Amino acid sequence: MTKYLDMYVTHSKESLDDLNNVLLRLEKNPADPDLINECFRLAHTIKGVAATMAFKNTSDLAHVMESLMDAVRAGNLKINADLMDLLFSCVDNMNSMVDAVKDGRGEPDSLDLIDKIEEILLTVPKEGEAPAPKGAQKEEKAHKGEK
Repeated sequence: MTKYLDMYVTHSKESLDDLNNVLLRLEKNPADPDLINECFRLAHTIKGVAATMAFKNTSDLAHVMESLMDAVRAGNLKINADLMDLLFSCVDNMNSMVDAVKDGRGEPDSLDLIDKIEEILLTVPKEGEAPAPKGAQKEEKAHKGEK
């Protein structure tokens, strides 16, 4: 393993451990703005480090997680049990991705998880917009020829 890959694995694992711990605290205090901001910051950091090392799949997953946390920070999405499960799934998947890279197996993807998050994000209002009506994301995907 190269020096940079070792640094990537170490930094990513530390950041993912920190993120998991912050999520555990957020689960008990879902309205705590400091915890929400910390989750956003850690996802942003993980995204940046993965992108720097050209690990696109990890970066893409961290990016959509960061977007979820940004929607929570803006008050457009509320923390609930389903969202917490999704956030923990992101951490678990990113840990698996880093382990695969460390073991020389190549970076797996998490397209199903990313799709699930993107569907949620489609329902979140953008600044100055009203929330999308139920079913609008399915209509938009159908229009684009997606499943």
